[in-house]
Amino acid sequence: MGAAENFNQPFQYLYDSKGNQSHIVVPIHLLEEFLEDVKDSRDIKKIQDEPTISFDEFVEELKKDGKL
Repeated sequence: MGAAENFNQPFQYLYDSKGNQSHIVVPIHLLEEFLEDVKDSRDIKKIQDEPTISFDEFVEELKKDGKL
C-alpha cells in the first residue's frame, strides 16, 4: 500500500511564535512508506526506456534456458 493512500492519518502541526504553521509531525510508518514509494518511483524511472518482451516470450526464454 502506498503512502499516499494513508494521508487520512492524523498529523500534528507545530506553530511559530506568530501562529503560522511551521512544521508537521508525521507518523514514522507513514514517512517510511512514503520514502519507499519515492525509491520505487526512482527505480521505475531508471528502467522505463529499457526494451521489454511479452510474457509469452519470457516464458519461452525460461524454457529454452531450462529454468522452467
